[in-house]
Amino acid sequence: MKHIKTILVFFVIYVLLPHLSYSQPIGAVGPSGFRAGFVRIKIQGQAKVKLISGEAPALYGMRRVKIQYDRDSMQVCDYESEAAYLEYRCENKDSATSEEIKAKWFNTHIEVCEPNFEEYFNRNAAKIGLVGINNSPEQIPVLLVKVKMEEPHHHTIGWNTPPYIVMECWFFDTSGNRLAVFELSAVGSPNGDIRERLRDCYAIAGKLLSKELVKLL
Repeated sequence: MKHIKTILVFFVIYVLLPHLSYSQPIGAVGPSGFRAGFVRIKIQGQAKVKLISGEAPALYGMRRVKIQYDRDSMQVCDYESEAAYLEYRCENKDSATSEEIKAKWFNTHIEVCEPNFEEYFNRNAAKIGLVGINNSPEQIPVLLVKVKMEEPHHHTIGWNTPPYIVMECWFFDTSGNRLAVFELSAVGSPNGDIRERLRDCYAIAGKLLSKELVKLL
């Protein structure tokens, strides 16, 4: 009997616990800090942000920053580029046309991902008097978000594999001089379609970056 109990304890700790997720009711705040409907969120710890170039004090006193995005060198899933990924999607389409697939993909980034990054960036950046504005026409410092990797894991069964993104955030002064570069990765909720998964990742990325700025400045 003692041996059976030992085996059961081992099974729970080393087999079940690493895969446990939990349900949260409407309005509850999950590990990522976002309110959600009744969803299952797998606890993840891979999100990280770090300064890899320059010095944070160089950003001190910055009040407004123009946010721009660069996906020219972005890898998507196992594809070396966004174009290669979209080519695969178009070749394996169902009822949607190639134009509809591409339009939905690009609109997801412009209408969903970017606004969510900026919303959660500004929520925390406000603590140090900083606000980010998408492609502002003003002559102000620039935050260039270089997206290196997007892995929505849209093909996984059961929504158990969380999506993630990897990006570098480059800060420039008004003369184009690079001030600081942050590298970060954000892990989202394994629920929903591609649009919802990427939205979550970008929101978390914006939150991670601004929290790091608040800490350093």
